[in-house]
Order: sequence, then C-alpha cells, then structure tokens
Amino acid sequence: MRLIALLAALLAATPVAAQQRIDRPGPVAHGQARAVFAEQVGAFRRANVVSFGPNGDNLSASYNLRRDGGRLLITIYIFPAAPIAAGPGGSDSAAVARAARCLAEFEGVNAAVAQAHDGARPLESGPASAPADIGPGLAHRSVFRLRTNFDDRMQDIRSEARLYCYVGGDWLVKYRASSSEGMDVTADIEVFIAQGPWPGRAAAESGTVAP
Repeated sequence: MRLIALLAALLAATPVAAQQRIDRPGPVAHGQARAVFAEQVGAFRRANVVSFGPNGDNLSASYNLRRDGGRLLITIYIFPAAPIAAGPGGSDSAAVARAARCLAEFEGVNAAVAQAHDGARPLESGPASAPADIGPGLAHRSVFRLRTNFDDRMQDIRSEARLYCYVGGDWLVKYRASSSEGMDVTADIEVFIAQGPWPGRAAAESGTVAP
C-alpha cells in the first residue's frame, strides 16, 4: 500500500531492514524517552508498535479511530533529536540552531509527501499548536489532500503532518494523521496529542513493558 510506503519514507534515514514490529498486548514503553504507547488513547485503539534500529530509542505506533463511516489513522514517531552545542552566542545561538534544524527536518517531511504522491495538494502550512514548554520555531504543521490506497481502496484523503522538536531537550515527536475525506478530525488530533504518547508522560495503564 502506498500509504504504508509513505510512512516508511518519513523515516527514510532508518534502514527498512532495521524495522521490527513489537506484537504483544499491553502498554509498551519507550524507556529512554519515558513515553508509553498505551493500547488505547481515548477512543483511539493501537494497531501496532514498530522499533527502528537496535537501540530502542526510535519507536513508532499507529492508532485508529473509526467514526461516521470513516477512519482516522494517527502514527506517532518518537526518536532522538540531533544534539545542538551552544555556540559563541550561548543559549540564544543554540535556540536559533535548534529552530533551523527543526525546520529542515519538517521540510524533509513535506518533501517526502510530495515525492510519494503525485498530485498531492498542500492545503495548510505553518506553526502547530504546542505545549508551553515547546520553544519558538519548534512546532510545525502541514495539511495535504492526496489520493492513495486507504482502507483497501483508492480514495482522496486528508493527510496532516506535525513535528515537535527537542521535546524534553532530546526528542523529536512526529505525527502523521490520515483521514477519510469529509471527516472533521482537527479536535480528535488535538485530543490524541494531549492524551497520547509523549516524552516524560506516564500512562494510566499498569503493567507497562519495554521493547
């Protein structure tokens, strides 16, 4: 499916051979980021967890929400941010460098969408809503309309990407939200981000296991 290929393309720097599915019930911990991929986030149900590479520091999970005859699929990636050393300008120069690195990363996300889907049409692009501890220039959002195989048939979908950089100082959090045309999913995405996996956020479920 082209959608699955695109999700892989968003992490193009990670070799496909390094991917490993974590197929077991219960919450799964991203131990280094202190994040938890719970089986359920509100009305969203987890479909899978994938580990990229051998270090256990690059994980993703996909969650489904079905409503009104359509589907919203959110895939979240939590992986290390490139370290930024303070330059001659101290913390100010480091903040500028982090923002520049974040923007470059997000431009790569948008380029992957355009490359994977001929005719992908950008609808929105700009800053994403973000928690108070996310600094300026470290939260980005874009929305595309594109045609792909979704729910086992070719159809037009809404595809939203978000990127939050240097979360907790060390992590990138990337979202890809794909939804059936006509669904109003903005509030659902905000709820998922507020309640779902996030560096430093504990899950309400017990029995969490690391990969």
